[in-house]
Amino acid sequence: MFEVAQGQPVNIHATAVTPDGVVWFGSGEDLREQWRGQTFGLASYTERPTTDTTRPPSGHFDYYDPIALGAIEYNILEIQALDDGRLVLGFPTSGLLVWTPGDVKGHRLTVAEGLPGQKIGRMTTDRMHSPPLLMVPTDGGLAVFRDVP
Repeated sequence: MFEVAQGQPVNIHATAVTPDGVVWFGSGEDLREQWRGQTFGLASYTERPTTDTTRPPSGHFDYYDPIALGAIEYNILEIQALDDGRLVLGFPTSGLLVWTPGDVKGHRLTVAEGLPGQKIGRMTTDRMHSPPLLMVPTDGGLAVFRDVP
C-alpha cells in the first residue's frame, strides 16, 4: 500500500477531505486507462499542529487496505466524504463501500442493496440541499442518496 520509491507514480484517482481535516487519497485506474499501472489502495494525510510559524506544517500518512476494510477489489476510483465523517468509496466493478475511519470494516452497497449498477462513475455531493445529496452514477442508472445507509 503506497510502498513506492520516491518519484514513482501512485495513480491517485480520488481525493476527499473529512470534516476533521484529514485528507484521503484513493489509488486506482479506470479500466479503460490500463496504461496507468499499479494501484495502491487508500491513504490518509493528517497534518500535525504546530505553533511555530517559522516552520512549514508537517504531517503523516496512514495506509489502508480496501480489502481488509470490506471491499472486494483494490482499485478505488471515487471517494466522497460525508458530513458525519464517513467515507464512500467507489469501485469500477463492485459498487460502493461505506466506511467510518477507525472502524475495522465498512459495509458494501451493491445492486443487492438497491444500487442501480455495480460500475461506479464520477460521484459528487450536492451541498445546496439539506441534507446534502450524494449522487452516484452507475452503469445501470443514477442513485441519489439523502441519507447514505
